[in-house]
Amino acid sequence: INVEDCDVTGLPAALDIAGLIAAGATISDACTPLNQLTVQVTDAAPTGTCPITISRTYTITDICLNVSAALTQTITIDDNTAPTFTGTLAAINVEDCDVTGLPAALDIAGLIAAGATISDACTPLNQLTVQFTDAAPTGTCPISINRTYTITDICLNAVSYTHLTLPTTP
Repeated sequence: INVEDCDVTGLPAALDIAGLIAAGATISDACTPLNQLTVQVTDAAPTGTCPITISRTYTITDICLNVSAALTQTITIDDNTAPTFTGTLAAINVEDCDVTGLPAALDIAGLIAAGATISDACTPLNQLTVQFTDAAPTGTCPISINRTYTITDICLNAVSYTHLTLPTTP
């Protein structure tokens, strides 16, 4: 089973006999009707972070306490949703003679202070990473540069936003 979620709180409920059969298991007993079989479930400790994997073991017992061979189900919990980046950042006008006067790239706090709304369902803001690339300068007076910010969560889902042109004028 693949589950879109942030952590093990997204772990689905264990299956009963009907659920196991619906999931593809073949279950029968010579003496005990299906509705009287008992299902015991054991979840192994989660492994990994993105994704999180859990092995769930089902053991079926009949009314005479005969135990079946174990059925194992792998459950994968993963965050596949990119952060959101909304709003607009105002163009920055820099008085300088060349591109050496460009301002430093912004971090998450700086982007939010500049007017962006950034969020992620699973990653706290302080754990999002920000990378940027500056396009090649265009023009001479003014010189314009587009800066693209890429925000990435801890599961490597990313969103990009191209900042309005950064004109540089002498």
